[in-house]
Amino acid sequence: MVMNEKYKKIVSSVVSIMAILGTLIMVGTVVWASAYTVPISDDFWHAKYTGIKQVGLWERIVASWKYVVYNYINHQGAYSIFFCSFFNPLTTNLFLNLRVFMIINALNYFASVILLVVVLYRSAIKENRALMYVILFCVIFPITQYDAFQETFYWFTGCTNYSFPIAFANYLFVALILLNRSDNKKLISIMTVIACICGFLLEGGVLSIGGTMCALIFIVIVYFRIKTGKFNWQSWLIFGVTLFFGIINLLSPGNYVRRETETSGALDFFKSVLDTGVAMGNSYRWIFVRTNYIYILMVFLICGIILAKKVDIHEKGYIICTAISAFVPILTIFPVCFGYNVPWMPNRCVFIMTSVMSFIYGNCAFMLGVVVGRHFNAIAKKVILVAFCVVAVLGILFCQYNYKEYIVAKVAHQLYNHEIQDWYYNTKDMIEDFDEKQGQDVVVDVPTDPNALRNYYCFFVLNEEDNLVNQGVAWAFNLKSIRSSRENGE
Repeated sequence: MVMNEKYKKIVSSVVSIMAILGTLIMVGTVVWASAYTVPISDDFWHAKYTGIKQVGLWERIVASWKYVVYNYINHQGAYSIFFCSFFNPLTTNLFLNLRVFMIINALNYFASVILLVVVLYRSAIKENRALMYVILFCVIFPITQYDAFQETFYWFTGCTNYSFPIAFANYLFVALILLNRSDNKKLISIMTVIACICGFLLEGGVLSIGGTMCALIFIVIVYFRIKTGKFNWQSWLIFGVTLFFGIINLLSPGNYVRRETETSGALDFFKSVLDTGVAMGNSYRWIFVRTNYIYILMVFLICGIILAKKVDIHEKGYIICTAISAFVPILTIFPVCFGYNVPWMPNRCVFIMTSVMSFIYGNCAFMLGVVVGRHFNAIAKKVILVAFCVVAVLGILFCQYNYKEYIVAKVAHQLYNHEIQDWYYNTKDMIEDFDEKQGQDVVVDVPTDPNALRNYYCFFVLNEEDNLVNQGVAWAFNLKSIRSSRENGE
């Protein structure tokens, strides 16, 4: 018996070290790469339309607010555009400010994910930290290994509208869970205030984030209502505040103006529903067929089987709410298809979907494991557990999406070989050289999508001087005009 306990401790320690080390490598690589972000695309024309460069704090606030109002009427309801304008690094200390902001963005996002996983785990399970580290690894894995998500980790405008709002959503759920599990009135009050602030901030992002999070907040509230049998007015206040600001975002005239001008199509709800089906099919084929995500879900299931008797949950409520949450990704995809009038999603929207699915379907698999672990006898449970362990290990090791396809491995390789750093410093030198060309027509030899840096978002201009990006670059650096010497920027 003593030897058995000693063996369990050794296995637990090894598993913990491997999971923590793997998580640090994934997070660390993204943070490291984000330090080499350069100003790109919308960063320039947002700065141009805001019209601020070297100005004081109050002037910056006023200009950013005016830009929010302009965008609300003409472009979109995502009022996080205020932060995009206010913190835009093009206004001062470009490369230093951009590096600091993007590192903070990556750290903040992953900190929110880690905190949410830890709070979820510790609120329901009081022991076996090794499996908590495994679950954390499995949550972060699809977010970092299946796509580089250049438009959220390596693009200033992208992070203000996508990764920051999702991070605030994660913090909201942390506060919501803590207040529902606490009897401390002071803690409940603090968590309520924090959650309401986070609700305001997350709804400032794109609509697909806001709608998704409102649905998930509602599901969490329903679960605790079933579990405790009590009416928690603080939870409903949080839901109401979040929904209120989501509606403000939704009712923006700019959402509809933009759709008609940029997509050349009238509002067509039925077509968008069909497009959502197509986009969902493509997305699910990508993550469930073309990657090894199904085997990652098996790891969640295995954790559920092992922890089944140790989980403090209301089983019926947990099953009902988990089953309902499986359909929430529809709310993530539909606003994208409706807004862009297309049956596909850009990289930044796939990031939202992957972040949401990582929690939702990981939880679904874990729930299935809990049910199996609670309702099968010990012998059957051991057989099922061994079978799933074998399939999961073999699948992760030998499926077509193996370690050679992992995005973190590719980005780490580029960082190790200084490919990203060299591109960064070449771009930095080129941009700083614009100081010597003020008032001139400038032609640069820059590709829009260099093959060597497929997993990174690079500076580009097109070969037409009158597009928004080129005009923004010219304004930012006081050039008469700028264009690429390459045909179509290729």
